[in-house]
Amino acid sequence: PLRGNLFESLIISEILKWHYNRGEDPRVFFWRDKSHHEVDCVIPKNNHLIPIEIKAARTPNTRLFEGISYWNTLTENKQESFVVYGGTPTQPRPTIQLISWQAMEPIFNALTKKA
Repeated sequence: PLRGNLFESLIISEILKWHYNRGEDPRVFFWRDKSHHEVDCVIPKNNHLIPIEIKAARTPNTRLFEGISYWNTLTENKQESFVVYGGTPTQPRPTIQLISWQAMEPIFNALTKKA
């Protein structure tokens, strides 16, 4: 039962550490609406928000993408969005990238990309 919470904390701490190591003040947010749709991590970048969903599951399945898909539809987001999961293969996809917790470079690349 705690695995998901611990995994989410690990990923958020890696994102915070990345910001601090660059000498930046991290602006990392959580989003949830009144219907309990949520995105674990939302990071402002230039004029848009980068949503990151964090799932401890080791096997990709469609449920991993529900929160991000809802966010992207609600916000009309056409920018990068990511699901970090507990599995090993990273799977770049057209709209939502499935990122292994062991290979978070695509997220950090998106955060350093110029407008």
